[in-house]
Amino acid sequence: MNQLPRLLSGAALAALLLPSTPASAFFEDLCYVPGGGLMQCLPLPANCAPSDDSQACRAGAVAQAAAVGNQTAGGRSMVHVDATYFLAQAVGFDPEAAHWIAAYDEATDLGRYVPADRDGVPVVDPALCDGSAGQPAECADVSALIDGVTRNNMATGGIALHFIAPNNPAGDPLDGLAPHVDDPFHEVALVNFRRWAFAAVPACVGGLTEQSPAGDFATGGQCADLTADSSLDGQVPVLGAIDQGVPMSVPLGEQILQQGAAPADDVLVGDIAGLTGPAVAPWARMGVYLHVLQDRISHHICGDVSTYEGPIAPEQDFLVAYDGQECAQPIHVLRHVWEVGVPQAELDAQDRTTGAALAATYDELLALAQQLGVARGAAGRAAYRQGILTQIGTALEIADPMTRQDTLASRMAARGFAMLRGYLAP
Repeated sequence: MNQLPRLLSGAALAALLLPSTPASAFFEDLCYVPGGGLMQCLPLPANCAPSDDSQACRAGAVAQAAAVGNQTAGGRSMVHVDATYFLAQAVGFDPEAAHWIAAYDEATDLGRYVPADRDGVPVVDPALCDGSAGQPAECADVSALIDGVTRNNMATGGIALHFIAPNNPAGDPLDGLAPHVDDPFHEVALVNFRRWAFAAVPACVGGLTEQSPAGDFATGGQCADLTADSSLDGQVPVLGAIDQGVPMSVPLGEQILQQGAAPADDVLVGDIAGLTGPAVAPWARMGVYLHVLQDRISHHICGDVSTYEGPIAPEQDFLVAYDGQECAQPIHVLRHVWEVGVPQAELDAQDRTTGAALAATYDELLALAQQLGVARGAAGRAAYRQGILTQIGTALEIADPMTRQDTLASRMAARGFAMLRGYLAP
């Protein structure tokens, strides 16, 4: 018998079943303490070594996540924000572009990114950022709301951009630690959102387009809209084989970026410039895409054994089949524990997702910088790339959150890069 439900406290089990369940990769590791200060959001459970995925450690990770979540006032992922900001400058983007790339990377999880100071105090209350002439000056660094792509949005299919199932009904061997971003047959969501980031073509629910002349569903001329009833359907596992999971059914078509009060008020991804402003839109697109890429890597154990199939008659739906064990929330949360604040060499090879995500992020940022003609001369050199990745990767292994944050900031400054907006040098 599966003992996990007995090991989970009532509060921890509730945390898994609430809409706020962290269905994200590279979950927040810097948690903000009310009034100022930082906490490690997901510390290693007591008596659990890295890569120990016992039921006790899974339950411990969930219980700690629930407990910390009740003590904090938000937070951020240093992979999605700090590291991405560092990497963007390292390949050649100026601080303005780097800020918005990182801001929209994180907003893809949280809906909106608000910079915080060194002690985790937000620089402004986002409720004051209403676009009026009298709004605080700090609002200029706050992202637009993009709740349509967030990790727990079941209605718009946002969750499918975080828990990414490849198109793999034949069970081909896939390596999500190093996903092929140019494989439209398997990596549908990655390829579709990459095309949006690099060429501003529409991004679609689940990445699904009409079938292309080559036969894939990622590079068609428009988003899939096979019938009026076509949808992307599936069940997102919670406790694995012992539960039915959380149902998802999303109409196919262009991805919603911001939900309005009524469907007619929704902002689609093709209208992103109207939401962010035309100068920020290219960086926002890249930030969202990088988040999809980073989450594909972080969730690769789940994704590599999951798939979708379609279109299925009569409604021409696509059906996502998530693996009930590898995608269940307890092991999902525990794997997030291992990503930041833990020496990566102590993990099993399949669990070393942080270094893999940093490398893929560097490469994609460099590709865009080269396309735009802003790449730093040294950025294409292997030694320079490895030096940057090592500096970031070793900083992210530091267990103490303040020391981790300050170490990465000082390494940015030592290279002449700007530090995060709102951060005050220690």
